[in-house]
Amino acid sequence: SLAKPVVRGLHSQRIIVMNGGVRQEGQQWGTEHAPEIDVFGVNEVEVLRGPGAVVYGSDALGGVVRVEPAAPPTEAGWGAEFVANAFGNNAQGAGSLMLQRGDLMLPWVGQTGFRMRASGRKAGDAQTPDFNMTNTGFTELSLGADAGVTRPWGAAGVRYSRFSTELGLYSGAHVGNFEDLLRAMEQGPVQSDFTYAIDNPRQTVTHQVVRAEAHAHIEDKGTLHGVYAFQLNQRREFDNHGPLAGRDIPAFGLDLYTHSLDLGLDHEPILGMTGRIGVNAMRQGNISRGKGFLIPQYRLYTGALFASEELTRGRFTVQSGLRYDYRWQRVFP
Repeated sequence: SLAKPVVRGLHSQRIIVMNGGVRQEGQQWGTEHAPEIDVFGVNEVEVLRGPGAVVYGSDALGGVVRVEPAAPPTEAGWGAEFVANAFGNNAQGAGSLMLQRGDLMLPWVGQTGFRMRASGRKAGDAQTPDFNMTNTGFTELSLGADAGVTRPWGAAGVRYSRFSTELGLYSGAHVGNFEDLLRAMEQGPVQSDFTYAIDNPRQTVTHQVVRAEAHAHIEDKGTLHGVYAFQLNQRREFDNHGPLAGRDIPAFGLDLYTHSLDLGLDHEPILGMTGRIGVNAMRQGNISRGKGFLIPQYRLYTGALFASEELTRGRFTVQSGLRYDYRWQRVFP
């Protein structure tokens, strides 16, 4: 149920995932922490490497994975899409329903395009040729809505999305320390029957995003882009040993609040060079919930200036990037 993008061996904090023009900010530091993205709503995926990655962050050592949904529609009338798929190994079923219209008339706004999508996924225990992998089922539910306008000066839009998942953790794979490894080697897999039930140890994750975006054409200058976003990532992990075994009380929980603002100008050619210059800013706060504290609580502020340029001469292209970052962080007990 978990997958993380890996670019030339690098992942997690060394790869930036941009979801709809917003830098995905969740608890992605762990190998069992997957990006909270509804794959049914993805219209385009692009991987960026090299100097151009400085536009998105100084920690894009492995590159940038840009995940883009489709733009709000502009054509008149209703449109709809239903997609369903099934998987045999874990008896998984998934489906997504989308409704859209491009000529909705709103007061003081005029013609507006909007799109709504709801997606769900449910899976039971995964199977190997010899045994059932106990407690590996998962569920997902994703809701999203976006609206936008297109005018001669440019375009603007707002978007809300909510992604939630609950997933079981296979105890036989817990080898984070010597005792877990020894126990897994001595006991071996435990025989069990297939089920959709999810028991401890398990995780629940909810990720919400509110985004406002606009771009405007500036005569003889280029196109100015602006994106503001608020993200709330909530993670809870429930244990199957210790005083909280079998109880609906998280062993630890994390709430990550992120405000981000990105401004950039895609300028007209200057001495044959095209590119983008701009600024990034972010405010982030991490709050620990539950009984344990896996990582500290903190408050973080970052600001950056960047420039990315490209020069093409015949068959040759030269890329360059420059970025300056300032980061302030305070850890709370």
